[in-house]
Amino acid sequence: MLDAGWDRAGLEEVLGGMPMPRSLMWAVHEHILGANPAVWMYAGGAGFAQIVYHLGTEEQKKWAVLAAERGWGFDDGAHRAGCRLGRGRRPD
Repeated sequence: MLDAGWDRAGLEEVLGGMPMPRSLMWAVHEHILGANPAVWMYAGGAGFAQIVYHLGTEEQKKWAVLAAERGWGFDDGAHRAGCRLGRGRRPD
């Protein structure tokens, strides 16, 4: 899904997306979410970058473009901390 670029469906072109009508975007997103929620979450980074691009400061917008270009998302190591905490440790 990521190699084919489906995570960028409906994003603005400045973020490397494929512009399309909102109704088509929602249909594609619902199809992916219904078929495999884990893939939906894994590919969510580009969508979150668009939110930051729309609502952020000029510096944050630069980070959003960089994040979308590099494909930063959920698999950047953040899940590892949750796994460690899940082994009986309490967060401080």
